[in-house]
Amino acid sequence: MSVSEPEAEAEVEARPERRVGWRPSRARLVEMTVVVFGVLIALGLENAVEEVRLRGDARRLEEAFRTDILSAVRNSWERQVVAPCHSQTLAALTERVATGEGDWEAAPTALGEMILAVPLPYRAPI
Repeated sequence: MSVSEPEAEAEVEARPERRVGWRPSRARLVEMTVVVFGVLIALGLENAVEEVRLRGDARRLEEAFRTDILSAVRNSWERQVVAPCHSQTLAALTERVATGEGDWEAAPTALGEMILAVPLPYRAPI
């Protein structure tokens, strides 16, 4: 059963044309607009939450810096006040060691009315 040429051409012409590509319709545009605005809103909210978190972190960091700086200033002041005493004590000990006159005991340290044989540890680094 063979189809004649005019019938074959009529059959080819009767087929619906295939649509290639995407044809926007109003419903698709509305749907895409809703999705785009939803994504933008989500990104905006995420950005706002991140900003609040970063501000809290910055506040805590600033408080830690203030505490650290005040501690360093306090220790620096204390070192400046105690430095002449340390220098004097070191010079006296160096002189005692340099004389080489036999045995000698630990130098007593006066603390108010108490005299200690071993100096108290100094809490701030020199």
